[in-house]
Amino acid sequence: MDEISLAIQAYEIYFEVVDEADVTPETLRVFEVYQAIANGEYDEDFYYFRANQLRQYGLFDEALESNQVSLENSPDDAELHSQRGVILKDMGSYADAIDEFTIALEIDPLPQIFYNRGVTHRDDDLNTFDSMVAGVHDMQCVVLLADDTITEDQIAYAEQAITLTFIESDDYEPITDPADCVP
Repeated sequence: MDEISLAIQAYEIYFEVVDEADVTPETLRVFEVYQAIANGEYDEDFYYFRANQLRQYGLFDEALESNQVSLENSPDDAELHSQRGVILKDMGSYADAIDEFTIALEIDPLPQIFYNRGVTHRDDDLNTFDSMVAGVHDMQCVVLLADDTITEDQIAYAEQAITLTFIESDDYEPITDPADCVP
């Protein structure tokens, strides 16, 4: 049995045992994607969802391969570049992850992408002053641009990161205008 058939079978079993009210729209969408593939229809979301699942299982190289297929079909999709950044961050490739988040932000400056890049700057093992300033900048953009894609916990984390970071530089000015977040 191939991967698609196994996935469909797993989702069918899941839908049998789970209360219908507990099925999330995301879960239903993943199931629909697998069904479309099984029926020989290309679904642009398949490789996106597959990359997320592979990343969750720690299969980073395979996740990057799936993400690459999506990017080949939609090179100007900010969410796909952000997904690649998350995978690279999880692999410990912080500089490459930051580059992908930057590409994503140039396409669409979404607060979730600022959050991902800001967390990556804070996790960056180089711990340079410039990286710290960039991370605080991103967290300020998260707070200024917050929408329904950002959780209260993420906003609290961003605010804490801003508050706890001591920046002593004549060159650094806090961001107060959301327009300053646009790359």
